[in-house]
Amino acid sequence: THTPRHTHPDTHHPSTPLSHSIVHALPAWLDLCPNPAEIQVPASSAENRDAFYTEVAHLRQPVVLKHSVVREWGALQWTEEQLSAAFPVLPVYRQQSSSIFITFHDNKPLEPLLAHERWEHFNRKVNATVADILHQDSSTTPHLYFSADVRLLRPLFSSLDADLSPLQPLLIGSEGKQINLWLGGAGITTYMHYDAAWNFFAQLNGTKTFILFPPEADMQEYPCLHPHYGHSKINLSAAEEALGAFPLSNLCSGVRMATLSRGDLLFLPPYWWHMVVTQTASVSVNVWTDAPEYLGLNAIYSLPLPLESSWSVGRMVRAVLSLVLHLSQELTGQAEKIPDIVLARYAPLHQQQKFIINTQADHEMQAICQNSSATLLAQDVVKIEKGMVEPIRRFRKLEIQSVQWLSAANYAEHTIHTALGVERVVPFVLRCLGKEP
Repeated sequence: THTPRHTHPDTHHPSTPLSHSIVHALPAWLDLCPNPAEIQVPASSAENRDAFYTEVAHLRQPVVLKHSVVREWGALQWTEEQLSAAFPVLPVYRQQSSSIFITFHDNKPLEPLLAHERWEHFNRKVNATVADILHQDSSTTPHLYFSADVRLLRPLFSSLDADLSPLQPLLIGSEGKQINLWLGGAGITTYMHYDAAWNFFAQLNGTKTFILFPPEADMQEYPCLHPHYGHSKINLSAAEEALGAFPLSNLCSGVRMATLSRGDLLFLPPYWWHMVVTQTASVSVNVWTDAPEYLGLNAIYSLPLPLESSWSVGRMVRAVLSLVLHLSQELTGQAEKIPDIVLARYAPLHQQQKFIINTQADHEMQAICQNSSATLLAQDVVKIEKGMVEPIRRFRKLEIQSVQWLSAANYAEHTIHTALGVERVVPFVLRCLGKEP
């Protein structure tokens, strides 16, 4: 019988159907940390299997399970030959110069304002075989990485659903279910990022190491309007860049490590930062369901903003600034806290000349926000404070403080964009939130 609460490491792993000898090293700065924290397995009082996984999830701590439902999956027996027969060719992400992959989301508002980065730089795909993907290493080019929703793969692989069963215990949320297949060779690395989802990650073959930081860690994230939304601006694979951006003591005290081998299941809570290093040729499957904070923020976005489209630009700018400061004061006790979080997302990118700045919009924001004599009308203050009662009430329901503040900063960005238009977003953040002269 299945006994998930007994999660001691296995004494023996069956032979791995995919055996590639290349082992990729972890980021060098980890060698400077005396003892990176290993993931701990909680004691459980759950009376059945489904309750156990729900209990684990609601602890909001990463957990590696050695004896989970994954041990019952037929997918553990997949071989390279079987995958190759099911998928003669696959559309894979291709990068010529780097084995480190970062997501470039579609249709994010700031994309037209990026000075250098383009969608095709990150989303170029080519056809490749399973062997092409699995037999590469970080020294071979181009670098190939495959991920896809299994719904797209079912017509090609008739036993797919049966081979990933039982799956139901891993569906923690009731919305946003997505199951993905991941294939990669040694050295393929995903950039440090977070997901707003419950995530159970099953390692079917090979070895992957997750380098994790808790939600409250300041990982210098991109703006939420940017195509790299949800990612760190710092490449933590490069020791020099990582140590230039973060004190070593912060890295070492915050980092958690989880190395997965065949049959292991990682529970990764929503909003935990993670980068993933493929150490040997790897086949993985993960299960996402939407986190309550993600659903809560989307519900807040659906509420009307207490602003009037007929207002002049100056009046709207002062109203948006008032709204953001009021939101910050109510949630954090500091009017500047949320503005500072937003500013920290934008200012380094501006300093690195990553944005195309609209000169007219910049002069406009400078003139409005440096005019200290211009104040918001009393009736506008009343409208904003009254209109923000419900959004603030809902934000306060987000119990994890760092996630609440992150979500409020996202809401502030969306408000700026909705009220002022994309050309004014960066100038507003720099001139009005940042008081840049």
